[in-house]
Amino acid sequence: MLMIPITSLLTFAINIAIPSAAGVGAVVGTTLIPLLLRAGFKPAAAAAAVLMGTTGSLLSPGLSHNAYVSDMAHMSIMDLISYHGIYSLMIGVVGAVGLCIVCWVLGDNKGEKMAEANPAADAETSSFKPSPIKAFVPLIPIILMLVFTFWIPSVKMGVAPAMLIGTIVCLIVAMCDPQQFSKQFFKGMGDSYGSIMGIIIAAGVLAAGLTASGLIKGLIALMVQSKEIAQWGGSIGPFVLSVLMGSGDAGAMAFNSAVTPHAQEFGMQIHSLGSLAFLAGAAGRTASPIAGITILVAGLAKANPFDVAKRTFLPMVVAVILLAIFMR
Repeated sequence: MLMIPITSLLTFAINIAIPSAAGVGAVVGTTLIPLLLRAGFKPAAAAAAVLMGTTGSLLSPGLSHNAYVSDMAHMSIMDLISYHGIYSLMIGVVGAVGLCIVCWVLGDNKGEKMAEANPAADAETSSFKPSPIKAFVPLIPIILMLVFTFWIPSVKMGVAPAMLIGTIVCLIVAMCDPQQFSKQFFKGMGDSYGSIMGIIIAAGVLAAGLTASGLIKGLIALMVQSKEIAQWGGSIGPFVLSVLMGSGDAGAMAFNSAVTPHAQEFGMQIHSLGSLAFLAGAAGRTASPIAGITILVAGLAKANPFDVAKRTFLPMVVAVILLAIFMR
């Protein structure tokens, strides 16, 4: 069971260097989700373990929210991160521990191991000889992203180039037929695009419908007019918006542009209310079944996005309540 929180915390740390949730999900998920499946965890739990760690970008100076709120509060980005850093770490730890408890209660560690679930592969498995070099290949994209982000920042290494370099190295190490390799490579890209992009488009249509119906604007207007619920609204509001819209950016940015400038009227500081909003928004996105990253990791694990969100929702609710209580 320790593999669940370790996976979440490892993803959290890497997400600081790779601020994109989809980017870190693609890089880390392709390595860690198969490991969790092989260990016998249910697909939804394996996907949720990676999803839960995608709040690490809150500590990244490259996150747009850090720049937006720090500019509004007339303070440096690093000063803002220093302020909310302990609360961001709290989200990561509460999420990892909470997910471990949820998965234990649901018995997610009692699923069939991949080798046991496929008896036809027994003969091949018995003759299998581990190769340390081949085992190292899936880690290449992660290593490239970390090295070029921390030590060689002058070279812009994106997720796509890192994954492509890892694929080329995989071809060289595997010594397989290049023609067959390229067919499988593009087949995998096509399957992923067809199954995942369709759901993302549908989720975008839902978010647009919520906006067009006036629900999103109504929630924001309620929080602006009600000073008594401003502190709780600064956490619960962006959280609910992010769950409904599947985006931690849209709800938090809308709240910070409409409500946060009036923070002093609510007896709060701009940097505290602004940070509270986008931290809660990130938690809401992590708990949303229609978020792009949820759909991505669910696709990698071949799980239902709603089953994945069932495992992340309760820990994120607890995290947001703690934010509303302690973050002033």
